[in-house]
Amino acid sequence: MLSCMTLASALSVLILQSDVNRANDAITAQSYASTRNDIYIEEGELKASEIRIPPLQGMVVYYSRSFGKNTYIREDSAGGNSSYVCGYFEDGVVTEVPLPAPVSPGSVRRLFFNRQAAFVLAENMTETGSASFLYRIPAGGGAVQVRDGVVDAALADEELLLLCAGVDGVFVMFRDVKLPVSIENPASIETLGANGLAGVGNGTVSEIVDYVRGASLYVFSPELRPALPAEFNLLVEAWDEAIEDTRHNSENLVFYKIFLDGAEAGRTDTGLSILPRRSVYSCKAGEYHILRAERWKLDAESGVYRRENNIMQPDAVKFYLPLNRIIKLGIVRGAIKYRVSISTVME
Repeated sequence: MLSCMTLASALSVLILQSDVNRANDAITAQSYASTRNDIYIEEGELKASEIRIPPLQGMVVYYSRSFGKNTYIREDSAGGNSSYVCGYFEDGVVTEVPLPAPVSPGSVRRLFFNRQAAFVLAENMTETGSASFLYRIPAGGGAVQVRDGVVDAALADEELLLLCAGVDGVFVMFRDVKLPVSIENPASIETLGANGLAGVGNGTVSEIVDYVRGASLYVFSPELRPALPAEFNLLVEAWDEAIEDTRHNSENLVFYKIFLDGAEAGRTDTGLSILPRRSVYSCKAGEYHILRAERWKLDAESGVYRRENNIMQPDAVKFYLPLNRIIKLGIVRGAIKYRVSISTVME
């Protein structure tokens, strides 16, 4: 159980007006607005009532106050080619780098700088739809690095804190720590606090994490609260997505053997594969665990359940089981491969 001091420290994260919140005060040339320091865009120029802004060449199309810096994007017509640069100014000194060609100013969700590079989080169109990318642009020149699957990003003591989404759900990345969280996408980094604490959320559920130690501390919602474990703290559900072959949907009878940390822990109930096959377990909280589910299917000819081929088996899942929480681990078999979701059971 969290101590009163720890819980109070964690909850205070959500009260802080952090630079993550202030970074959302981005304005564009199409939406005249002012931020907390009264810097605004007017007719393509940055203006302010009290702050001296160094002269910038070209039309300014984006401004935000991000992690202590006044950042912007402006047009650049040097050499006769129309392009964009991103930069920031501090104490009258301007630092700029080219905006990568695939990025349009209207797609930028975050722009911030540390000592080594500029970081641009942008929403770009791909062959499969819209996707978010994080671009790292070295301050001294060099190759631009691109990372996909980043849904939000922030600076924590000059180091990158990432919120990512993939086939295994939503997770926080910091240095070599990867921490799955129990919120679903679309998600964002809502607040940053001291001592490695951060709040992430999706507008419905918020979660407080210690991104340095790789631990989830608390989860809450305005309307719900996390269910407290009594007899179990892990709920496993496995099912198939429905497909057009109605015989597959109505005739496949399966169950899953569940292995936890290398030992057989039990099995789900038996039934139609398109309906959730469930089982519950009590695991040691505050630690990582490895779960492997083994699919068994009824052989219609012999009437015996047989283990399916390895190609039909889901991969093992490493997950963190927080204190005082029930985690639901969902294993969904799609048309091509399995995907996993991890969430908190709320009540």
